[in-house]
Amino acid sequence: MAESDQIVRVDIEDRGNAGRVAHVIVSRPGKLNTLTQAHSKALHGAFLELANDPDLRVVVLTGGGDRAFTRPQFPVYCDGVNPLKAPA
Repeated sequence: MAESDQIVRVDIEDRGNAGRVAHVIVSRPGKLNTLTQAHSKALHGAFLELANDPDLRVVVLTGGGDRAFTRPQFPVYCDGVNPLKAPA
């Protein structure tokens, strides 16, 4: 699968009565998971969807591959996404 096919993946783990755990994976290991504008928009969309899950207890944010969690690329990384205006 090409890197652009799935830039952010969300896996949900159901723990029964304990609720659900979401694993959000930035998938661009060949570029040390550098966040582009497309990644920031995909992350924003993923977190907006997860915010509507009443059984979700925790979100684990990780990077694909085994070399780096992520490497932000400013200012493109923050373009159009304001975490201070995200719903609580």
